[in-house]
Amino acid sequence: MEKIVDLVAPRSCVGLFFKAAILVSCFTVFDYAARTAAQSFIAQHAGAAQLVTFLIGAPFGLFVMAIMTVQHKLKMQLQYLSETDLLTGLPNRNAFFARAGDAMKERGQGAVLMIDVDNFKAINDSFGHYAGDLALAQIGQHLKHTLRPTDIVGRIGGEEFAVVLDASDLETIERVTNRLCTTLVVDARRSADNTLETFDVTFSIGGAVILPGHDLTQSLRHADHALYQAKTNGRDQVVIHRIEDGNAQTTLSA
Repeated sequence: MEKIVDLVAPRSCVGLFFKAAILVSCFTVFDYAARTAAQSFIAQHAGAAQLVTFLIGAPFGLFVMAIMTVQHKLKMQLQYLSETDLLTGLPNRNAFFARAGDAMKERGQGAVLMIDVDNFKAINDSFGHYAGDLALAQIGQHLKHTLRPTDIVGRIGGEEFAVVLDASDLETIERVTNRLCTTLVVDARRSADNTLETFDVTFSIGGAVILPGHDLTQSLRHADHALYQAKTNGRDQVVIHRIEDGNAQTTLSA
């Protein structure tokens, strides 16, 4: 019994040292064996582990990419809907003012146009609102194809459109506005008998050169005044209003 007690809890320092040496040796051997076994297992099953990781990670990665793609497309669609007039395909009022304001800050010069469809109410009354919508859609295409990529156009309400031209000389402004003022022929079918009818669409356009220190609101106010003059003078024409040194200079184009 005493030998067993001495083995478990030796009373002498030599015995205690001997027991500690045995324990350290056993721990070292066990640790080495465990590490060796683990490394051997990892080396033998490395390929399988990579395969399992790929089989689990690849579908998850594809799933995340699919979600991100759908979110991006949804974001782009929502942005398009929030900035676009769906009838004409042009920027809506808010988008136009945002883009035009940025362009004016960047360029510091140019011209603004206010465009109004002549006698649009008569078109709706005579041919129906469907024909009016067809006319607006065709006008949107006409403005897109006539204006240059650096020009900014938008539908700001009803039958009114606004443009910021990337030009400040009267010659270029008149050349562009004369192309815009072309008479359009719109085809419409009566819903009752499906009869094809055509009608002409003309424009009244008022323009103003952007002056240094003038903001978009001031410039559009001058263009709107010129548009009023174009309507008063008989419609289907362009009036460009330019203010220099406090004097109003008006150029008419039939």
